[in-house]
Amino acid sequence: MKKNLLTLLSVLLISTASFAQFKVLATGNGFEEPEDGYAKIIQEKSGYTFFLHVTIKEGINVRIYDKNHQQVAEKHITPDYGKLRVGKGKGAMGGVQGIYEINKNIVLFLSEYDDGGIPTLYRMIIDGVTGNLLEEKTIGTLNKLRFVDGYASVFGKVPTPAFYVRKDPESDNYAVALFNSFASDRNERIELVHYNKDHQEISRAFYQSPDNDYKYLNFMDLCVRGDKEIVAVVVGMNTRSSGGDLNGTLLMGSLKAGAKSFDLQRIVYPDAGKIAESMIRYNKTKDEYILISVKPGKDKTDKNARGYRTVIKSVGAEATTTMINSGPINRIANKHYDKKDQFLAIPQILYLNDDGSYTIVFEENRAVAGTSGGMVYSSNAITTVSNTTGRMSSSPGFTYSGAGGSAPSFYLEDIGIIEYNADGTEKGTYYIPKSQKVREIPRAIYYSFRDETGIKLIDGNQFKSFYFFNGKDKRYVLMNDIAKNQDKVDDGKKVTTIQGLDECEAYSFEIGNGENMPKRKLVFEDKEHKKEKDMALFAISDFDRENNVLVTMKLEHVKRDKEVKLVWLQPE
Repeated sequence: MKKNLLTLLSVLLISTASFAQFKVLATGNGFEEPEDGYAKIIQEKSGYTFFLHVTIKEGINVRIYDKNHQQVAEKHITPDYGKLRVGKGKGAMGGVQGIYEINKNIVLFLSEYDDGGIPTLYRMIIDGVTGNLLEEKTIGTLNKLRFVDGYASVFGKVPTPAFYVRKDPESDNYAVALFNSFASDRNERIELVHYNKDHQEISRAFYQSPDNDYKYLNFMDLCVRGDKEIVAVVVGMNTRSSGGDLNGTLLMGSLKAGAKSFDLQRIVYPDAGKIAESMIRYNKTKDEYILISVKPGKDKTDKNARGYRTVIKSVGAEATTTMINSGPINRIANKHYDKKDQFLAIPQILYLNDDGSYTIVFEENRAVAGTSGGMVYSSNAITTVSNTTGRMSSSPGFTYSGAGGSAPSFYLEDIGIIEYNADGTEKGTYYIPKSQKVREIPRAIYYSFRDETGIKLIDGNQFKSFYFFNGKDKRYVLMNDIAKNQDKVDDGKKVTTIQGLDECEAYSFEIGNGENMPKRKLVFEDKEHKKEKDMALFAISDFDRENNVLVTMKLEHVKRDKEVKLVWLQPE
């Protein structure tokens, strides 16, 4: 009797998991899976859909779909820059810095080392109907990197030069930051340019060190407020040899339309020099800025990275900084698994809602080197591994001391979600167990910027991690996983780590349905009797909230050849 009951429960669980949670509106024609370079899907306001594949050696491939989701054109663009010269390793220059719809066209921002080894940023404008290239223009360059600069970056912890592109989510205005960290003049290391929808400059200025108090300025992030202003956050730092403030200061600057300089303020933030990553967003409903930042532990004995939330009412106003409390996530995880170790996750996504409320999404990372714990290097973070639990925490760094010299292994693990009311109080907490082995751990807060760029296609890693979106009525987490992991979750067991992808298929998790640990449902129709499952490349997806339509790429197995199709989905 007991055996029969268990069998019945198992059948019920499988039936629940097999229910598709999305309605398929349309499916495009199949084509060969792109396996390298960068990819992104854009849904235009006109109803057209663009799939862009930026290759390293062979230019840009574009597929265009009309309002009825029918493919109407396929274009190949051969840029003047030729092969995209992308560096390798941590902080290396090159790649896709942004892909947006701006003024009814598709605009790409690509960076590389040009023929002379100079970091260069290109802006490419593609016609939003025909897919023809309208413009290819160099809009920024940085100083050529010398061999000695590499040593300064690795051993002196001087930030790596970089380009940053951010677009206003409420308009077609955007901004570009040129971070020239090795410039000899400390007041010419950060330059910001504000553009309107016609790609004309609204303002341009250098971010100057206030009273020359700081030897180095480390760029953090910026946000764009229409054509009125851009706001950028920077950390001012000194060295022991330069003297001055050694703890670092968080600076917030506003560049108004037409202005030639920034209005600067110092933000009260303890040990700002330790900030690893940050993102700033403007909460229009509350007329305030929210800064999410990540710092390592307080001392050498505390290796756990922590997230902080800073609320700034306006430029010039006082700021309030508090540590983000992941305790509610810990309580769910510990109760379910009887765990004694912490949920060591860092913030990855900040999503603002129209009513002023917001959501922070966390992901837990883990690294293993050999058979014992130690400090290990990933391309994006230093991670400390516990000998007993295998858990890790992340903070930025540039050194490697793997256990026994063995190569580390990296894992993207459990997801935590905390929803906040407009006043910052918690209103909901959710926990989703997962485990995926990857080549490298993304830097903190990477996911918040991933949706604005093209995802890098490398060794199937693009099918791992997760995708979060705020639907018209509900919120969802999407990822590829194996069916039996739901059984393991239900039994309170650790999920199987995803390494290969053959048995994976696409699942969704509805957030806010009354379950702290939401159950999975298939994104596509149930194909239990099909030998090979269908996955989705969720990382390149685009969600149209107004029309409640998600477009993603579905990976289908056709005989021995893998075929992909764009799929238009609607949450039900």
